[in-house]
Amino acid sequence: MGVNFVKQFSQAGLMKKMPLLSAFTVDGTTLPSLRDAAVGTISGAMWDVALKTPGNAEFIAAFGKKYGRVPSHYAAVGYDTAKLLDMAVRKVKGNTADKAAFVAAVKAAGAELKSIRGAFKFNSNNMPVQNYYAFQTIKEGTAVTVKQLGTPLPDHQDAYVALCKAK
Repeated sequence: MGVNFVKQFSQAGLMKKMPLLSAFTVDGTTLPSLRDAAVGTISGAMWDVALKTPGNAEFIAAFGKKYGRVPSHYAAVGYDTAKLLDMAVRKVKGNTADKAAFVAAVKAAGAELKSIRGAFKFNSNNMPVQNYYAFQTIKEGTAVTVKQLGTPLPDHQDAYVALCKAK
């Protein structure tokens, strides 16, 4: 549905009249289908292939080699999650039966994780505190690609953290 919306928005000439703002609609997985129709779109996300963070280029290359395509933000989050869980399992020396110890190990691993998304930690309510970035779809020569515009929500936490009884 998102791909068709972006294509129809562009075909209707609306890209020249107003900005198309999206979250998780225009990314590396949809660009091959959207191509020029997405040029000008501004997207918000916690990760994209355009992100210049430690380890991101290596992740993208390894993913592309194994799967023959560009990773999605879901793949990036899954990659970070696997790293985080591996760290936590190692902290409890494989004993995940002690749930309280494992939960503490996951939270501790969150503070140590070198996320490909950039800064990351868990908040008191166990939700991520992370950056949200702005990206724009551009045309470079004949290629349609994405560039990072900025970080409008650095160290963003969910709006309900103050209401959570977990501390």
